Amino acid sequence: MIHGRKFGPQRRAVLLTAIVAGLIALASCSTSIGTEPQLGAAAGTTILTDTPTLIDTLSDGGVTFTSITDAFVSEASPTSNYGLATVFGTDGSPVRNGYLRFQVEGLAGAVSKATLWVYAETSSTAGYQVHDVTDNSWGEGTITFENAPAIGAEAGSSGAFSGGSWTVVDLTGLVAGEGTYSLALTGLNSTAVRYASREAGVFGPRLVLEIAATHTPAPADRSTATANLDSILIGAGDIAPCEGRYDEATATLVEASFSPEVTVVVFTTGDNVYQSGSHSQFKDCYEPTWGRFKERTRPSVGNHDYKTPGAAGYFEYFGEAAGYPGEGYYSYDLGDWHIVVLNSNCSEVGGCNAGSPQEQWLRRDLAAHPSFCTAAYFHHPLFTSVKRGGYSSVNPLWQALYDFGVEIVLNGHDHFYERFALLDPNGDPDPVWGIREFIVGTGGKNLINVKQIAPNSEARNFDTFGVLKLSLSTSSYQWEFIPVPGIFNTFTDSGSDSCH
Repeated sequence: MIHGRKFGPQRRAVLLTAIVAGLIALASCSTSIGTEPQLGAAAGTTILTDTPTLIDTLSDGGVTFTSITDAFVSEASPTSNYGLATVFGTDGSPVRNGYLRFQVEGLAGAVSKATLWVYAETSSTAGYQVHDVTDNSWGEGTITFENAPAIGAEAGSSGAFSGGSWTVVDLTGLVAGEGTYSLALTGLNSTAVRYASREAGVFGPRLVLEIAATHTPAPADRSTATANLDSILIGAGDIAPCEGRYDEATATLVEASFSPEVTVVVFTTGDNVYQSGSHSQFKDCYEPTWGRFKERTRPSVGNHDYKTPGAAGYFEYFGEAAGYPGEGYYSYDLGDWHIVVLNSNCSEVGGCNAGSPQEQWLRRDLAAHPSFCTAAYFHHPLFTSVKRGGYSSVNPLWQALYDFGVEIVLNGHDHFYERFALLDPNGDPDPVWGIREFIVGTGGKNLINVKQIAPNSEARNFDTFGVLKLSLSTSSYQWEFIPVPGIFNTFTDSGSDSCH
């Protein structure tokens, strides 16, 4: 069942195809792939604390614990920490190992069976091994490849699995009762594999213990794990020019939205610092302004960020919040909304065409997150009054977003503000299933003017710096363009709409 969302004929066909493919994959998997048993309602809560979390207690004594700490370490970046990433990984070459820790307590009897459940986002023909780690002193925010604890004896292995499925490893011989258990996951070949971390909420790793139980609890459907709270998504793109002053003004607007009453996440639509996104430019020019709220920023990468090869300055500055280096696309949940961040610098990520790694990841991600409301943001706009026809390279990404009923796309690159009508990927009006595109290249870099207005452009301004504030509710959203105060800065744009 697609929870809460209404889909037209085209979207239903796409989703049914994805669902059928998933069922076929599950049916053909080895016993290392777990069919999802049902968890109690308590499993629908995302918990990010370092205290033991008993998320389900069965009437016959079976219990499930979430990981209290997890991270991965990488031989390629031996001093980097990835403890707050929403994924962790394994790889045989270069080595990438995952670390998990569980605190088991409050058991009503002896453990008759213990299984580790890990959600795989990508596939593996070899799977992974689980090892005992006797040193429990490692920290989620400090572990690196250089200081990671020693990996002990193998305790079990997953076997091959498909992406988008739960893997299950029997650890009965290792987990015998209450205590602290650290585990290491290692890859068995040179293919990098991604798994959901505890930061991913109900798809995070868990340890399932049976105490005279005949059935095993497992994670709930991710689509049911939503918080019925309003949230705010606020930001802009094309931000810090080093020699300018308007990035300070727009940073002040962002800070004015912060409130203890509501969750506020800051987005960027690329070209975060000029001219080349270097390490020093992020430190000297971005950090003093928009860097003041770096901890709540979920960025996207622009073409100027790639003027430093591989956007190394960008990925180093934002760390795990920017996604994997070399990819730069990721997703997260904000209240009841699912948010997708893409990389429109297509030549840097193997293309944006249909069948490209990013486009395939995007379709898998949207199929796995059938939220009622979804938004996406990336740098280059498909539709714009600056460039006739827009940046067509992102059309396949737009098509995937449209197929899955996404509400909003946010872009930058063009240094002005523009809002379009609800459109399909061909640029034709679609008031039922169309996506509303916003261009918010107004973060601080110089503004530009245009003489020719693109079809279906509903609002635009070429002389006002500012930020876009989206107030996100369970089934609707409001938008407001907030200008930098000034005698000439009187432009505003606001409105609201329901999700599809």
